[in-house]
Amino acid sequence: MRVSTITPVYNNELYIEECLISLLSQTYNNIEIIVIDDGSTDKSWEIIDRFNDSRLIKLRNTTNRGISEAYNKALTIATGDVLMFLDADDIAAPQRAEKTVEAFAQDPSVGLVYSDMDIIDSNTKPFDLKLKLPNEINKNNYSMYLWRRGLFTGSGMSIRKLASLSFNSNVICCDYDISLFFAYNNWNYYYINECLTHYRIHNQNTSNQSDRMKSDVLAVQSQYSNDQLVNFWLEKGLTLSEINTTIGINYYYFHNDYDKALLHLNSALSETMNYEALFYKSIILFIGEKYAEAYDLLKEAIRIHPTCYAILNNLAVIEIWLNSNIEKALSYLNLAKQYQPYYMLISKNIEIVKKQEFASLKTIHYISDDDAVYRTYCRLI
Repeated sequence: MRVSTITPVYNNELYIEECLISLLSQTYNNIEIIVIDDGSTDKSWEIIDRFNDSRLIKLRNTTNRGISEAYNKALTIATGDVLMFLDADDIAAPQRAEKTVEAFAQDPSVGLVYSDMDIIDSNTKPFDLKLKLPNEINKNNYSMYLWRRGLFTGSGMSIRKLASLSFNSNVICCDYDISLFFAYNNWNYYYINECLTHYRIHNQNTSNQSDRMKSDVLAVQSQYSNDQLVNFWLEKGLTLSEINTTIGINYYYFHNDYDKALLHLNSALSETMNYEALFYKSIILFIGEKYAEAYDLLKEAIRIHPTCYAILNNLAVIEIWLNSNIEKALSYLNLAKQYQPYYMLISKNIEIVKKQEFASLKTIHYISDDDAVYRTYCRLI
């Protein structure tokens, strides 16, 4: 099984050398390394051009055409059975390609392989934090969870090369678009619970472009109708409560359509009382200044999931606003910090309550998994 690694480069002169050295140091021999300089205006191409290795294929665009065009250009010349992605600012562990091939070889139904990543800073110093898939994700429900958030970050991701494969040239969320493609074409994924990529956090990460990223995610999602999704998820054995919760979260978070979100969240809760539907309904009620109703929902949610930091934080905020109970609010916040010490907003709320500057208290509007919390934390420090 042959591996083609693909690395688009745009003004990555600080990191591209480390990236290429890591790819050229792979323990797997049947490999080609495709690097595409996408119109860089710094010294990226000069650094790339210094490398002389028969496995390295160097491509250069005279103007910046965007990451998806770079991927498509690489796709046209890739000879591998597997496409392994690595951003130009990240580093691959030596055995990444080898272990990826082993995963694909085990099961022909696997279209996507993903591994853990550890976080490094701009100087390659580790944060001692790992990016992992959430525990609740499995082969039956990952297509549904993709409707709540992106699960697979490009630098931890490898895919089976298919004749029907192409990258949407209008979006920058290529990893999300490709994840949906494999999920909704009934390909399984394989998860390697081991750090095979060092993922770099710095101010120029593409994932920092939140407004563009969100609009592009919506564009990608628009290819699928709700009816199509519901039928697909039902065939996977997912419950109506899970499905309606997912659609409700999607309307709330991506579309800001609170009426449609409430419609689906209420449908989910009529089937089963689940903490996620309760949490998101409480947020919408909170935004509508229905604090007492939101508080009751959060009390029920924390009964179901007593270690959820987002629920505890929001209970503390409403406890202050409704009951002015500083002691109880601090007990909620301290528990929230215990369960998720890297969420900076919680620490700020603790200080705000202690100083009794209650107007500055903030609720958490989305239940982020550890990946999102860690990335934000690393950027802040």
